[in-house]
Amino acid sequence: MFCTNCGAQVDDGNAFCPACGARLDHPALVNAQQVEPPVGSARQALPATGAQQTQAVRTRPYASRSHARQTTTASSAQARTARRDRSGESARRASAYVPSSARSSRSVAPYVALGAIALIATIGLAVVRPFQGFSPAPEPVEQPVEQPAEQPAEQPTQQAAEQPALPAGGPEARASLPDYSWAELDQIARLIEDCTSREEALSIACAYHLVDDAGVPTGATKPVQMTDGQTLSFRVVDVWCDAAQTSSGKAGIAFLATNVAYRHRMAPQTTTDGGWEASELRLWMNTDLLAAFPEEVSSVMLPVTKWSNNIGKTTSPTCVTGTTDLLWAPSIVELCGPIMWTFDSDPDNSAYYSSVFNAEGAQYAAFSQAHIVSDDDNAALAMGEEWWLRSTAASSGRGRRVGAGGNPASFGDSNESVGVVCGFCL
Repeated sequence: MFCTNCGAQVDDGNAFCPACGARLDHPALVNAQQVEPPVGSARQALPATGAQQTQAVRTRPYASRSHARQTTTASSAQARTARRDRSGESARRASAYVPSSARSSRSVAPYVALGAIALIATIGLAVVRPFQGFSPAPEPVEQPVEQPAEQPAEQPTQQAAEQPALPAGGPEARASLPDYSWAELDQIARLIEDCTSREEALSIACAYHLVDDAGVPTGATKPVQMTDGQTLSFRVVDVWCDAAQTSSGKAGIAFLATNVAYRHRMAPQTTTDGGWEASELRLWMNTDLLAAFPEEVSSVMLPVTKWSNNIGKTTSPTCVTGTTDLLWAPSIVELCGPIMWTFDSDPDNSAYYSSVFNAEGAQYAAFSQAHIVSDDDNAALAMGEEWWLRSTAASSGRGRRVGAGGNPASFGDSNESVGVVCGFCL
């Protein structure tokens, strides 16, 4: 006999269809292959197509094998209910939906039945949702690439400002002072000389890593091999500060030695009559010592105006006048800044003593940030031995010195051989 639910051939005595699982023990299934299936049976429940379609049929593809079996079982239950009312009509029409090959061969009947079920499911799905495989594949739509959100730029802090750009016409920026040649440092100095303000000058020096973001010299040193075999190391102590014959009236970069390699006396007598201008030390520095510098350094030195007590023993700051030098010793105010010394043992001299010193220039940036103490030791000034200042004691005319521990209040006889710490500008 044949299953009235799916049309598959079933062996006599089977209670269920091996193809769809429908129950076969209903009395209406006797001689089912000789009766027609009733209108509205499972095989005629396909949705209408074209002009005959009046209502969309909702279907849902099988999600799994277990879901398929449950759906088939539900359909079988509906079919059995219909067969109770129209059993005779269902039996006569059952054979009309079974291929002849299925009726003549039991071995292929299950496969034919499965094929029929697959065809019914495919047609049902096509009615609800057309099969996309028969239409050309849609052109891929290029999805816009999502750009990462722009991160807000870090704001410079009070300690670290944004690195300024290099000016046109300058050399390549290097990591630190010793990485530059003296010719490159001269180029940078000329750029700084042309500035119209200290802020602009510091910006250029910062771009070349000679000063930090706060305008303080970095402290890096550059060695100079002297022609007589000695070695001096120099550091930048300030920029755009010393008076010079330039377009802005300022020298670009000021250097000061960080070690003592030479010693000399200030004057042949115990006092420095005529001050720095007439001193033996000034003459020696700008002749013999200058000649010991290599050509690459001495050729780029810029003469600057230095202010000094050029009288010696004096009671008035009017003794302070300018000299033009390539090499020079620093003054006390260039290291300490303005001083306010008083002397209980010499109150008469206290009124003018500090004013003479304070007229000899302005403190360099490297020392203003080092908080130099004018009457005590300072590590930033310590060289391990005494070294000369160009300042002369107004009360006695003797030369001023920096002590071995960095105390700038030291002094002694001008004819003593003391260490020499020289400076120059580019």
